[in-house]
Amino acid sequence: FEPATPWSQTRCATGLRYAPLSESKSNSNFWNSKDFMKIFILSNNYTEIGNVFMIPDTALNQIGRPAFLPDYALPAVGRAHLVIRINRLGKGIPERFAPRYFSEITIGVHFIASQLLEELREKRAPCEFAVGFDGAASIGRFVPMGTYCNHHIEILAGEKKLCAYDTKEMLVKPEEIVSKLSQNYRLCQGDLIFLGSPMTFCTTIDTRLTLSLDGASLSSFMIK
Repeated sequence: FEPATPWSQTRCATGLRYAPLSESKSNSNFWNSKDFMKIFILSNNYTEIGNVFMIPDTALNQIGRPAFLPDYALPAVGRAHLVIRINRLGKGIPERFAPRYFSEITIGVHFIASQLLEELREKRAPCEFAVGFDGAASIGRFVPMGTYCNHHIEILAGEKKLCAYDTKEMLVKPEEIVSKLSQNYRLCQGDLIFLGSPMTFCTTIDTRLTLSLDGASLSSFMIK
């Protein structure tokens, strides 16, 4: 994605989760609901700090379900991220308190329509169609955090290793990311933060991907 930008100039797309059907717009609490969810993605955070953007929750697949990618997104280019989930409401969080706001991690894959992304960049047009389409993100099951900055991530297609790296090389650590995001956004329980990835991988339809963290499979799903 684009070079590093100041946190105050973060680019983003809408990333809201609608309230349950039992709630309606006539309910005065609807727009203040804590059920709204945001999905933040760091574009790099390994070879450079990169920038932050958001995708809508409709881009997120259920765990283990096939990822149905649009034709214009094929062949798919993906990035594998370490992901944290916010566990409480917070705003303006000091960095020293940020570790209290997440306790679980998983692996997330974010797919990019790379050809469309280049075309949109050339036109200086918004990039949401290339990064936030339905099915653009998949995650595995969450596990206790442990030493969250010292994990090994692998993405496998059958026996073939598509991507592998160690998270200890991360430039901006999770607590700093949470603190800085919370200066501009109210973080809510359930919000997801994709912590960045140093590399991309390519895949095609009818491929089964396995998300592995420290040798343990957290999810396996098909690309359709």
